Amino acid sequence: MTARFGVAKTFTFSGYDYQGPATAWGDVYWDLFQEGNFNYKEGNKEAIWNISNDPTIKGGNNLDVNTSGGFLVFDRWWGPIPWQAKDVSGKSNWLMDTLIGRPVATLIVTAYADSLIWKYKNDFSKDMRNSEFNIQRNYYMTNPTSSIYGQVMTKSNVDATTLTLWEPRMTPHYKKFVRAVPKGLTTDATSKRPNDNGRNWKDWYIMRLAETYLLRAEANMLKGDNAAAAADINVVRGRALATPVDAADVNMDLILDERARELYGEEFRLSTLMRTGKLIEYLNKYNGYLLANGLTAPSKISKLPIPRREIESNTGAVLTQNPGY
Repeated sequence: MTARFGVAKTFTFSGYDYQGPATAWGDVYWDLFQEGNFNYKEGNKEAIWNISNDPTIKGGNNLDVNTSGGFLVFDRWWGPIPWQAKDVSGKSNWLMDTLIGRPVATLIVTAYADSLIWKYKNDFSKDMRNSEFNIQRNYYMTNPTSSIYGQVMTKSNVDATTLTLWEPRMTPHYKKFVRAVPKGLTTDATSKRPNDNGRNWKDWYIMRLAETYLLRAEANMLKGDNAAAAADINVVRGRALATPVDAADVNMDLILDERARELYGEEFRLSTLMRTGKLIEYLNKYNGYLLANGLTAPSKISKLPIPRREIESNTGAVLTQNPGY
């Protein structure tokens, strides 16, 4: 999809500071992840295979907000929690109802996903997938009783408890995980604004055309046709208004970076890194826990162990365990 489409193409929003009049919001990449835009009949010609999540019909999921299962809940899996931040006088931020989402547990975005992949070809401010519509990096105080109401929260204008957990509260947030407008089944106790109780109820992609181009680019590169690989990559980068790549730019790292830029949160990254033989290298280069603790990923985890029962059941031939297990 190369042009705005679907239910949210005329969506308006006053900005993450919630100040001033609402203005046009979003781009075509943002449109791809809005509920009501996932299916062909909804105007999406890019989707190949989706998870369909329809909680209001029998068998489509359920609406019991107290249950621990039965939900497609990507925003409940992870996300920053900026509403738990407080100003220097201890006044809490509010949980607003639009675009923020309400993750229950936090996950800090790695430096790789936060900044490294977006600096390629100086495209940090150019690549559509890194726009403010698609990744939020600044969080504002939205409690009108605070002295910093409407201002970006920084390490100099928040209290000590906020600083202690600064990263999980203020880490960049990929907006593809949350609904632009919540279903509003619960209400925040402080702001009295509706929210989704950390649940999403969105459809989700299993396959879409952008990944198909990147898979073909990988195949073209592996057979030695880097020009064809670059052409495939440029279809994806072209939609994002990113700088085109040349045949000389093409290697596995470029393809993996492009997959991260385009497919963050959609692909099973572990499987991709294992398939391409890059898991150990990438863990040691980018994993925050390993880097912070001076650790090195063991080479054996590039493959999973074969279950003992599978080895013993394979009576027709010897099934050798993967190295290191």
